[in-house]
Amino acid sequence: MLVRRPLQFGPDLTQTLPFPPCPARPGMRRGEQQGARALGNRSILADPRRADMRDLINTKIKFREKFRPFAPSIAEDALHEYFEGAAPDAFMQQVYPVRPEKRAVLPAITHVDGTGRLQTVSVRTNPRYYRLIKEFEAITGVPVVLNTSFNENAPIVDTPEQALDCFLRTRMDVIVVGDTIVRRVPARRSVAAATGEAPAHAARRTPAR
Repeated sequence: MLVRRPLQFGPDLTQTLPFPPCPARPGMRRGEQQGARALGNRSILADPRRADMRDLINTKIKFREKFRPFAPSIAEDALHEYFEGAAPDAFMQQVYPVRPEKRAVLPAITHVDGTGRLQTVSVRTNPRYYRLIKEFEAITGVPVVLNTSFNENAPIVDTPEQALDCFLRTRMDVIVVGDTIVRRVPARRSVAAATGEAPAHAARRTPAR
């Protein structure tokens, strides 16, 4: 079952990202990004703290070799806390060492050589994506998310229609396009439970005036 409704930014983009069973969360906003990199607008996002996240994404979505790494997006103001000798890079062009004491915190984005090809995110470069990372930090204490391209053995999606097609072909849990969220829920769950709406009979129970 698919449930579609308007996006509630804070709860929808952070409450399930850190926890199973939602291992991936694509987000897209038309007209905000071009090129070959996933920079938060045509991306699959996930919890970098989970050691099994790479396998989950490869099994459920990417269907690619297990050794291929995923990249971190990090709040720019936390860059030096997690990486050594790094410089701000909004376009995911450089690889830097993850600090040794942080590698166990970020197993899903730390390569076998202890590095990560990072993207820094700030209010200046992408305010919406920065807000998501900071809200994730408020829940988990970690200002980093796993970020990989929004595709499945094909070029990165370029339109909402392509994004939805990729979502339906794979086993993604949630898709966000602009200000709309579409979530997969088990058929046995009610739409009311999935959307957070009160049942109709409960909604009618208003105090007498």
